[in-house]
Amino acid sequence: MRKAILVVFGLLAAFVLMEVTLRSARYWRDGTFQAENTYDPDLGWVPTPNYARRTRRPGRGHYSTNALGARMWGSHPGSPRILFVGDSFTQASDVSNDETYYARFARLSGLDTYAIGASGYGTLQERKLLERVLRVSGLRPDVFVLQFCGNDFVDNSPTLERESIAFAQRIRPYRDLARGDVYTLGNNRLFVAALRWSAVFRSALTLTENVLYRTRHGYYLDLLPREVKAAAYDESVHVTGVLLAEMRRLVQGSAYAFNCQDDKLNTFDQSAAFAALARAAGFTPLVGARRFVENGPGGAAGVLAADGGHLNAVGHQRLAGFLFREICHQETCASRSANAAPDAPTGARDSREDRQTQSLHIGGAA
Repeated sequence: MRKAILVVFGLLAAFVLMEVTLRSARYWRDGTFQAENTYDPDLGWVPTPNYARRTRRPGRGHYSTNALGARMWGSHPGSPRILFVGDSFTQASDVSNDETYYARFARLSGLDTYAIGASGYGTLQERKLLERVLRVSGLRPDVFVLQFCGNDFVDNSPTLERESIAFAQRIRPYRDLARGDVYTLGNNRLFVAALRWSAVFRSALTLTENVLYRTRHGYYLDLLPREVKAAAYDESVHVTGVLLAEMRRLVQGSAYAFNCQDDKLNTFDQSAAFAALARAAGFTPLVGARRFVENGPGGAAGVLAADGGHLNAVGHQRLAGFLFREICHQETCASRSANAAPDAPTGARDSREDRQTQSLHIGGAA
């Protein structure tokens, strides 16, 4: 009995030591015990409000948010207001606040720019986030821009997401057309509690995801039978269309949507499906964003961050140029001509500030 007690206390002491070590490592790296995202019972997670990351490692720029969790909330008071909502490409953890595509767009266009996003988000979460920030802030944008990604079709389906190695993201809500908004792993209180409060558990999840990514050569496991997967994609397309229409009804002004990916998901042409759904929901789809971004002098390698999927500062610069060209061709932008050369965004070139240069983390203290 005494030996068993000693073993239990030894394991507990080791666990506590690991927790302290991991939390201290985060504080040393980021200057805060907080993670970039925080658990939320309705949305699964949200960008952490009033978050500020201290830069220690080369290449990690200034990252901070306001009380809403937004990295940019107003830039040109008195000008028409434009709001961007999206996922990790809008949260943009790899670049400084002033290097994000929307910060660059604000300087190019002169529009009063607002932006918020969270890594891993699906369309339902973006719809809920949009509704929340409009209600809390009282903002009434003249222009709304949704940043979509092809993997949102997977994020919008609990069936398809069974193949995802991003286990923590399964606490998200899903739209069931018969039952409304439902939760799968988000209803598992033990899993959610461990994810929120244990740095050891989160690190173990991240390690597992990294191993699976390297051994399976991607983010998805091939678990579902072909016919089940095909039916799930069909359902996800329907659900995504419904959510886009709901989102469009939340804003009164112009609405645009662009896709951060152009590639297919297996044999599913997500790019074509997205453009058709966005148009049917009342958005103007801005097609070809990723192709434009990767068509610069450095090619795809010159615009990608260290993770090989998201954009670095140059990628954000080019994306801002694309959006400026497409949106300011149709909207009244204050500071510059919409005929500016899209291959060399004028604001970024004139300011001389551009230079070459994510498992999900959730927790109040990590």
